Amino acid sequence: KTFIFEKNGIKIAFLSYLYGANANVKTEKWMINYIDFNKISNDIQKAKQEKVDFVVVGLHWGNEYERYPSESQKVLARKIASSGADLILGSHPHVIQPAEMIEVTNNANVRKVFTIYSFGNFLSSQRKRYTDCGLIARFRIEKKDNNTYLKNASYIPVWVKWKLNSKNNKYIIRVLPVLEFHKKYLAKETKLLSKEEYDKMMLSFRDTTQHLNNKEIPFMNEGEL
Repeated sequence: KTFIFEKNGIKIAFLSYLYGANANVKTEKWMINYIDFNKISNDIQKAKQEKVDFVVVGLHWGNEYERYPSESQKVLARKIASSGADLILGSHPHVIQPAEMIEVTNNANVRKVFTIYSFGNFLSSQRKRYTDCGLIARFRIEKKDNNTYLKNASYIPVWVKWKLNSKNNKYIIRVLPVLEFHKKYLAKETKLLSKEEYDKMMLSFRDTTQHLNNKEIPFMNEGEL
């Protein structure tokens, strides 16, 4: 079912689809919105009929641990953008995949559709390089003269810290905004990070910022955290 909510006079629709469920999870077709371009396109048009201003499409797709989107992901993203989606958000590969602005031309009108192919891991037990980090994204949507568009997009790189609590033998898990804890560590304002953990966190930061090197989609500066 399409989820629609309104904020500050802007009506936003959220649609979501996935390639499938884990093999050990019993599901029925009616329980899942499988990725099917015709269905996605029809759902976008139905949302437009509800007079929504902005359509967000979430996709659980892609190949696990591949740091770049597959050709099928890129083809599907362009088709969905051309069908009227305004924002495409991807997940599943467990590593960050690049973001881009897809240009769509309709009757001489050109619009850009922000697409991130994978946010990576937000809260995860995976500790290998590229799998211990992810993104928090921020989007600013503006409506002017009955035209609604994504004004800007930016992101916060995050790193997942795991520590075993010796008292109860359970893990304490924290998701750390990298730039914030980089500053705290250098200022000796936090005891959460060992030198080894700090180095791993900063390696993930370099991996993330280099991988998402796109002037249209900057990471948030210190003042925005």
